[in-house]
Amino acid sequence: MDVQDSGIQVVGVTTPALFAGPESDPLQVVRVQVRRTRPVGPFTLSVVGPGVGTPRPRLVRADTVEAYAGVDARAELPGGKPESALQSVVEAAVRVRGAAPGERLPVRAVIATPDGRTLSTYDCTLTVAEPGWTVRLVPHFHYDPMWWNTQAAYTALWDTPARPGEAEKGWEYTGVPAFTLVPLHLQQARDDPAYRFVLSEIDYLKPFWDTHPEHRDEIRQLIAEGRLEIVGGTYNEPSTNLTSAETTVRSAVHGLGFHRGVLGAEPRTAWQLDVFGHDPAFPALMRGAGLDSAVLARGPHHQWGPMMDTWGAALRPPTAMQLPAEYDWLGPDGTGLLLHYLPAHYSAGWFSHQAPSAEDAAEQLLGLYELLRQGAATRNVLIPMGTDFSWPHPWALDVQHAWNRRYTWPRMEHSGPREHFGAVRAELAARGERPLPVTREMGPVYTGKEVTYADVKQAHRAAENLVQEAETFAALAHGLGLVEYPGDALDKAWRHLLHAAHHDAVTGTFSDQVYLDLLPTWREASELADDVRESALAALTAVADTRGPGDTAVTVFNPVSWTRTDVVRVRVTRALLGAGDLTRIGVRDEAGEVAPVLVEHAGAHDVHLAFLATDLPPLGHRTWWLVAADAPLSGGWQPRPDAEPALQNEALRVEADPARGGGLCRVTDLRTGQELLTPGEVDELVVQDEYAAHPFFEEGPWHLLPKGPGIGSGAAPADSCTVERSPLGARIVSTGRTGEARWTRTTTLWTGLDRVELTTRIDEFTGSDQLLRLRVPADVPGAQPLAQTATAAVARGFAFPDTDTGTDRTRAPWTLDTPCLNWFALSSTLRAALTGPDGTPAGQRALGAGEIVLPDAGLPGYGAPVPGTEATDPLRDLVTALVHRGVTA
Repeated sequence: MDVQDSGIQVVGVTTPALFAGPESDPLQVVRVQVRRTRPVGPFTLSVVGPGVGTPRPRLVRADTVEAYAGVDARAELPGGKPESALQSVVEAAVRVRGAAPGERLPVRAVIATPDGRTLSTYDCTLTVAEPGWTVRLVPHFHYDPMWWNTQAAYTALWDTPARPGEAEKGWEYTGVPAFTLVPLHLQQARDDPAYRFVLSEIDYLKPFWDTHPEHRDEIRQLIAEGRLEIVGGTYNEPSTNLTSAETTVRSAVHGLGFHRGVLGAEPRTAWQLDVFGHDPAFPALMRGAGLDSAVLARGPHHQWGPMMDTWGAALRPPTAMQLPAEYDWLGPDGTGLLLHYLPAHYSAGWFSHQAPSAEDAAEQLLGLYELLRQGAATRNVLIPMGTDFSWPHPWALDVQHAWNRRYTWPRMEHSGPREHFGAVRAELAARGERPLPVTREMGPVYTGKEVTYADVKQAHRAAENLVQEAETFAALAHGLGLVEYPGDALDKAWRHLLHAAHHDAVTGTFSDQVYLDLLPTWREASELADDVRESALAALTAVADTRGPGDTAVTVFNPVSWTRTDVVRVRVTRALLGAGDLTRIGVRDEAGEVAPVLVEHAGAHDVHLAFLATDLPPLGHRTWWLVAADAPLSGGWQPRPDAEPALQNEALRVEADPARGGGLCRVTDLRTGQELLTPGEVDELVVQDEYAAHPFFEEGPWHLLPKGPGIGSGAAPADSCTVERSPLGARIVSTGRTGEARWTRTTTLWTGLDRVELTTRIDEFTGSDQLLRLRVPADVPGAQPLAQTATAAVARGFAFPDTDTGTDRTRAPWTLDTPCLNWFALSSTLRAALTGPDGTPAGQRALGAGEIVLPDAGLPGYGAPVPGTEATDPLRDLVTALVHRGVTA
């Protein structure tokens, strides 16, 4: 209601979660939008309603005529339009009694003269807020040692001025490198004692430390004062679902070694901001390294989180989150880290740096706080104040100082994550509650990065395995006093692998120049490891007793911790074998038994042989001797053109169908009689057309982007399908073409081994934007996908490999493929047995990822206080028991 011709009108009211007044008696702030058509005042503003009052109505001074003259003068400017009114926002601090946070109360905003005459009223609703909140601004910059640009640019050369006559650089070649960013943040800390910030990755910290000794004392002093927090605890931000557990552990060893041993810091928080591949064991391994918390932005709510679909889109409330922003992220062993998941991503607070003033930036941060608090586990909100290669936020300190002078709650401060996690733990403890225990995988995110540049994944895994073998045998040889331990060579090999484990390296999401820069990384790591391994094996072999029935001893070492029987390949010179018949060469064991060899290659100077090495002891060795047999027993692969396309050994029988691409149509386990393939189907190579980039999300290399099911090799006859036999087993070799791919597919059964080896080689590919898959129609009713991860076997859901990712992005925008460490399967680690009302069995269901539904009233420690000194935690015990059986929840 407005008094006629009063010249003033209330046109809107908002009730943000702000408080003024003393902490002991906080008053909620109500913002009233006032419109004035002529000079008015002085006037008072109050807000009243049931249980709501304004202890001190806000007094606003009278307007001046000059103010209105300035407004109307805009009409005289070119293109200007006259304005008939001024609008402003006036804040009133109100006391609310008897209402809980979240309740909506009817109130009236009243503008009156100092003597009590009403000028304007406005009826609205006040949403009761909760005092006691704290907003922590965490300045940071995300650093990639490689991505679209190179490590040299991102570290030191990115802001080098262009030389005379040099062409203008594109956006990806223009920016602020780490060597400029670190001094800028140090400078901000010198300028204002309230400034706090974080630094993390070794990729830039060590080069900066080495080349800028003038800043070392300052860095150590800021760390000691708690104004600089070192976070991360790893070499960089690794993609741990594409690497081994050993690589993750070494990343922590090197990262913490520098953070603690050189900088004198004590990191507590794993800093995984941009990582889009989290192995389930990561939180447990980092807990074992001495960390107690983690921050990440990607996963479990796809790449951009629950508050936006694409980068830079308008934020929405985090209502899609099933979990609060803070919870206990547990590994398969039940230990882990207190996680802060960044619902609005790691650049959330940085966008406000473009605000025209500190006041505008404050409003943007207030809006962000209003959204983020809806997903917080406690009255603590963390806002990251940085982005990729970002300098200090120009308004953040001004906002903090002005904010805390004006408001009591939420309190705003610059800090590192340690203070945030400490406050979260303290508040939960005060409420008698605990963080929710969660073992659910933080993925899949960016499924394309599991296969993009497949060669780098293969190179990385091969180098990892080789380095670990080299370490193992070098340690044995050194322990026996045979060699000096090659620590320097192994250290360099590991540093190569840790550098390449970065989430923009092993993932393949990089530019061509970065690809070329990284290739020597994997090559040198492999060469160093190979030299170490061969030297160690030579030393161990030299002291082994290889005396036996033949002149040429072949000593086979087993690098794994279990007894093993497998095919071994060895290269020997013609001189050692003599000029005899290769079919009469055999291998004799220590018991005198002679076995055949497979001649895989017979050259003028050397011969490649293979034989079955049986019962190799764990981390041990056995010796065989090459001998001349009395009769032919060895040889190479021999085609059998007239043989039916079927193979059999002691354990398995397989059949192929030449009319359907030579794919396997039957696999029979002879020990049980079970058919392992779905009747009527064959294993095949599938070629799918792909979008060059996601129709909605873009980012081509990061996604798998099929346009539908594609075509399989089983849709057409094979060009050839031949059975070949050898002294060690038999194989079916099929050739053909599917779409733009010409291929050779080989199915091998080795005598004495209970496995079927399937090998597909792409001989020619002339297409582009196509995805190649292998499809094996395993017939395992009721099973779930099961994958080996770094330290466990984890059940997962089925993916959508046949989807068209561009047809309906709201239904199936991603294929949801996931990687494994070494193997995947169809199986079940835990099953739910269902019964009818009378107890009759009604079926079983294999469990994968689980959902635990809590009662509305909560459980002790989770939504309800723990009674007395109760120390048990049934929910955590359940979650841990499930993950021990491969079921995440």
